Amino acid sequence: MTSIASLHGPAECSRCGSTLLRAEWSEAVAPEHIVTIWCCQVCDHEFETSGESAGQTVSKAELLHAFFPNLLVA
Repeated sequence: MTSIASLHGPAECSRCGSTLLRAEWSEAVAPEHIVTIWCCQVCDHEFETSGESAGQTVSKAELLHAFFPNLLVA
């Protein structure tokens, strides 16, 4: 990782300027802070962007209920 930029939409390679369609990896390092790692398919340059989450945070209980709803049938 050689450079850090703010993430506000589609990423652009900081070396060659190509538009990057997908991230290699994204991780929430804090509840409202996301770090994303990119690799340019054109020049093979790797870099990361860092930004604040724009969405609403979801509690663990809400997340668990969304993926594992109560399946008890009477």
